[in-house]
Amino acid sequence: MRVPRVSTCCCGCTLETGTITIGWLYIIFSVLTIISGTLDLMAEVIEPPQITNTSIPMLFDSLVSSTTDLPIPTTTDLPIPITSDIVISAFTALFGVIAAAITLIVSIMLLIGVNKRIPKLFNYWIVFEIIVLVMGVLDGIITGTMSIINKTTPEGVGTIISVLIWGAIVAYLIIVVYNFKKKIQSDNQRV
Repeated sequence: MRVPRVSTCCCGCTLETGTITIGWLYIIFSVLTIISGTLDLMAEVIEPPQITNTSIPMLFDSLVSSTTDLPIPTTTDLPIPITSDIVISAFTALFGVIAAAITLIVSIMLLIGVNKRIPKLFNYWIVFEIIVLVMGVLDGIITGTMSIINKTTPEGVGTIISVLIWGAIVAYLIIVVYNFKKKIQSDNQRV
């Protein structure tokens, strides 16, 4: 399969300018994702959801006589159970931080490749983004389809449409970077 050829980026700028812009935008978004994901992860670990069951103090009231000097435990004295929701939220935040860190690394490598004219460094970004693109589109289609099956059709259709638009944008960015890589390779062969 041949990759489509483009000679300019989005707004008519050169492939080099487009690739540099793509690299910097990915770096900015990666740093923001790492910060927000870390804060989410810290919130899940440091301050997990509180128990809201008001019947627990009443249970202890009936067990412990008010005439004894023993303190009656409150909901904050009890250990907080680890639920599957907490575990899933923590793993989701951790996965997001790891993916953003990898994106940050490959984006820095992309910018170094542009600056030093080393096309080999483009490959890491291109391969990683293809993996993210395929996984993201599959996840969005599966999630949207499950929403439709569970009778939330507008949400499911919206998910599928938005993931396909996102996928088209990411595919175009990959094509821009790939074409600039090919341009550098041909320029290097002429020298």
